[in-house]
Amino acid sequence: MQYPDTITITRKPEYTQDANLNFKTVGEGTPFTNECRAEVAGSDPTIPGADGKKVEYSWIVYMPKQTEKFDYGCKLELTLADGSVYKSSLKQQKNGQFNTRLWV
Repeated sequence: MQYPDTITITRKPEYTQDANLNFKTVGEGTPFTNECRAEVAGSDPTIPGADGKKVEYSWIVYMPKQTEKFDYGCKLELTLADGSVYKSSLKQQKNGQFNTRLWV
């Protein structure tokens, strides 16, 4: 089976500004659930972050090709085929020609 695991990504909530210029959240972040294949990070689990500093990750997650774009820091939950659950946050995403990769 190509995608035996499941991932749920919770997008960051939307914000709005009231008449007093205070920011308030509008609802909760929208969850996105999809099939995936999660692989434990290799021997050098670092990638360059947006600011150029190294970011450590624990998993690389492969999904069918997506058009969705998720923000750095989105909370996520990996449920592996054996039933174990891991919670983390998104470090980086790449929507490729054939699949989508997430560094978690």
